[in-house]
Amino acid sequence: MAGAERDSVKYLKEHVGPILAKALAAMAVANPPDAIDYLGQWLKVYVEREEAKVLQEQEAAALKKAREELKIETDRIQQIEAEIAAKKDAQDKAVQELLEKLEAEPESFEDSMWKTVVEAAKTYVGATGAYIGLVDEEGIMVGDDKKKALRYTYASEGEETMLNEVLVQGTGVTWAALEPQVPAEGEGEEGAADTECKPKYVPDVTDEDAVHFFRLTRLGSFAAMPLIYNTSLSEDAISALRDAKVAHEKERLRREAEPLAEGQEREPMPDMETPPMKAQQVRMVLCIDTLGQNSKLAPERLAVLEKLCKTASRCKQQSEEAAVRNSADVLVGIEMQREETAQEMQATLAQEEQEMDEELKQALDSLGDDTVADKQKAVRLEKAFKMHGKMLEKMQQHFLALKPLSLVAAPILQVLTASAYFMGYTPDHVTGRGNKPGWEMVKKLLDADFFAKAVALNVRGPRLNLLPEQKLASIEAMLADLDAQKAALALPALEAMFMWLEKGIECRKHDVNMRKAELEEAERRRAEEAETEPQPIDFTGVDDDME
Repeated sequence: MAGAERDSVKYLKEHVGPILAKALAAMAVANPPDAIDYLGQWLKVYVEREEAKVLQEQEAAALKKAREELKIETDRIQQIEAEIAAKKDAQDKAVQELLEKLEAEPESFEDSMWKTVVEAAKTYVGATGAYIGLVDEEGIMVGDDKKKALRYTYASEGEETMLNEVLVQGTGVTWAALEPQVPAEGEGEEGAADTECKPKYVPDVTDEDAVHFFRLTRLGSFAAMPLIYNTSLSEDAISALRDAKVAHEKERLRREAEPLAEGQEREPMPDMETPPMKAQQVRMVLCIDTLGQNSKLAPERLAVLEKLCKTASRCKQQSEEAAVRNSADVLVGIEMQREETAQEMQATLAQEEQEMDEELKQALDSLGDDTVADKQKAVRLEKAFKMHGKMLEKMQQHFLALKPLSLVAAPILQVLTASAYFMGYTPDHVTGRGNKPGWEMVKKLLDADFFAKAVALNVRGPRLNLLPEQKLASIEAMLADLDAQKAALALPALEAMFMWLEKGIECRKHDVNMRKAELEEAERRRAEEAETEPQPIDFTGVDDDME
């Protein structure tokens, strides 16, 4: 059998034979009068049933696929809903936990917590950014006029560029949250102004022309929440309370020292009259926006943020009042031990002087009698500087006792800042808000390593790549209005640091001048040998303290 015939036979057996067999079997049973018509009708019904079967299977498969797709979509929606719920829980938790902390510890609010407030606010409302501005009441010059300005001091992650921005009063809408508002008609007494500042909410920033954009104009909403409190934290307030407590304690000790007659009872000590704390208003504002999201801030969530701002402001005020009390208590202890500290310093100085005399004699002997007076003076000054460094290290506990204070007297900050620059610390170590020396930064430096570094400091020889603040002229200028007596008046142990710094400056100046004179003498000799006029010396690259 040829190949083509075999394929035909195979095809008929597989696709036609089984069906015809069924048709013929049915026809044999039915014995129709018209066999051909019967066969045609049977095949027609068979085809219709097979087509219906295929269609049914297709519909079943489509239904199964639809159910699977529906489940996938349902799972996706549930996941999104779960993520939204989790995000909402996280948002709620961020603010709720902060509120609970503030309410539980109302006197422990530190400046670093403003950053926490910023991040919590951003998270809670799903904002693009959040940032806090502080009103500069002194103002800045704008043309010929001086205007108050808003300086941004804290910003959420990603919005750090706001820290470089300034908003002058009268610009934008933020200032509306910092000024008492006149009640609407029918509210409050006629003609009266509300003493409380209110939040400013702009649902759509493109609808309000007054909105100020620091960068590109973007769709979204904006809100400003007032953060206003009265600060009593000042050097005057701490000093007044300290003086009152010292006087009260001295009076108590005096009364206790008085002898009593037989049967006489000691009169009870009257309560101390607490001096009033003079307060000054601090105006800050929390700003939040959804710029770039084209979404609105939810008013009900803004109401919670308003509560957070009021709570934070209240806690900041209470914390600063507590800081005044705590600082005064620390200073009372220092003041009551003033005489003991002075005696300790005298004893330490006497011991160090004795040791220095022996070291100085050995050092001068090693130089020889023919050594020039300038070099002998340099050795004496260096030994004196090292001696005062050792004395300072032994007095370090008096400085470490200051770390709990929230504020210190200006002379203390001056001497510590100058000492830090003299030892090579940079403005990043000592400057706080407003790029001015700040106690909150300086006190972080006070540890055993700081005083060990003072002892080991070498002030002789070239100093290069100095910052302006680290140069000798700048350090001397910081101490221009101080002397050892004023330093001791601010803090008994501060006299030790002032004397160390004073000796260090004297030693440094002598060394610089001595090396400068040597260079000038070398140039004079060169010119004399060359029979020319001496040339001006360029001290650039020799020592940054040579001018």
